[in-house]
Amino acid sequence: MTVVDLEASRLAEARERTSRCMHHQLDRAGDEVGHQLARVRALSPLSTLARGYAVIQRADGTVVTSISDVEPPEMLSLRVTDGQIQTQTAGTTAIKQKTTTSKESHE
Repeated sequence: MTVVDLEASRLAEARERTSRCMHHQLDRAGDEVGHQLARVRALSPLSTLARGYAVIQRADGTVVTSISDVEPPEMLSLRVTDGQIQTQTAGTTAIKQKTTTSKESHE
């Protein structure tokens, strides 16, 4: 085997290793892009709406986050996954939140 043949063989092996390495890196990068896309979709507000949640807005567009934001009878818009629902409030009812003491939370 001549020196030229030996160097040509080494060059071919180096190309092959480089090609495998690049394919491996591209595969890993593609997987990472897929994982990031899944995270973005999971955190999307539209995904939240698709799970049955709604965004409630007053007529001026402000988002309702508490019953104290509403004065019945008031027209509200409920944003759901495929559109909006217009409704008028008949009243509000507070939900008593269970509070835990520091003793209960450590048990």
